Amino acid sequence: MAPRPDGGTALLFGLPGNPVSSFVTFELFVRPAIRALAGRRELLRPVDRAVLLDEVRTASGRRAFLRVTADRDSDGAPVRDAQGRIQVRLSRGPAGQGSHVLSALATADALAVVPEEVELSPAGAAAALWWLDPA
Repeated sequence: MAPRPDGGTALLFGLPGNPVSSFVTFELFVRPAIRALAGRRELLRPVDRAVLLDEVRTASGRRAFLRVTADRDSDGAPVRDAQGRIQVRLSRGPAGQGSHVLSALATADALAVVPEEVELSPAGAAAALWWLDPA
């Protein structure tokens, strides 16, 4: 950020061109900034613990934000395992989970966060879960 010639300041956020990348970048940087400016204490979406029901390969050295759908019971509540983790499956559009595949995001309940040092998450692996419902 640099000062404006008239002495004012403004925040400027640049977002990627792929729709899912843009959404995730918004969640990481823009939403917290807006919420902070609005005086909110909780800057990020609610976080829960999840267990991945699908095996997932991710790029080494980069944190992955997977679009996932929670398994639901007959009442519509998320299913939890014996350790209290939400059971989630990858949301898959016709073209998979690519950053250009908006359909996988449209059907997702949450983002499962896989740390940058993890390349293979077998079925049963734990992940942080960012719920996507309005917050």
